[in-house]
Amino acid sequence: MVGTTVSAPVLSWAWRRSGRGADEIRTKFAHWDEWIAEDRQPSFSDVQKIADFTRVPIGYFFLPDPPVEELPIPDFRAGRGERTESSVDLLETIYLNQRRQGWYEDYLANLGELEPLSFVGSAAGMSSSAAAARITEALGYSVAE
Repeated sequence: MVGTTVSAPVLSWAWRRSGRGADEIRTKFAHWDEWIAEDRQPSFSDVQKIADFTRVPIGYFFLPDPPVEELPIPDFRAGRGERTESSVDLLETIYLNQRRQGWYEDYLANLGELEPLSFVGSAAGMSSSAAAARITEALGYSVAE
């Protein structure tokens, strides 16, 4: 059977991104180490199975190099330390919530109620407690309520 051309770096990236263990992927795919060493190429059927197993869209496997996935929001998970790769679950959660946020913005626009709140953007340079007090006052919310 003719193999497809899949680069080892893309396979490694898909595996790391999936969060699956090394033993788990080797158990599922008997030729994994040969594919990573580029001694053998996976068949198209194998690539489909790898895509399902790693939850990576199949088209990514035919790129010459792994894609660089930037988070669409600031990443504070590692503090000032080394950045870690984003898991499939994290990316799916962010994208899902961005879609929800977009839906809600459209919903409010259809209602005609997109009045900007007076406190938005007004806390630049304030302490967190002063900013919280301004928001609490603007919303008419207190601890007693």
